[in-house]
Amino acid sequence: MSINHLNRDALVVGICQYNGSPLPMSEKLDTLVQQAEQFAQLLETQGGFKVTRLPCATDLTLDLKKRVTLPDLEKAITELLYPPKESPTQTALL
Repeated sequence: MSINHLNRDALVVGICQYNGSPLPMSEKLDTLVQQAEQFAQLLETQGGFKVTRLPCATDLTLDLKKRVTLPDLEKAITELLYPPKESPTQTALL
């Protein structure tokens, strides 16, 4: 069985603001964003994961200028842990 057929799903979440305030390490956020995106790409290319990113830009990369709301996060986690029955997940990574 090919690694791409194992139904591996991952959710990569990048949050740099809480209640509209940047985290104290804001000068390092660009590095954190790059590392989170690199990790997401590694999961896709070498791990065979279907990756969901939060927040997600239109080009399917992490965009930390967008806000992630609690309902967004809850929905993404629910979709990761409870996928449709016709596409069951064998491995889920958050």
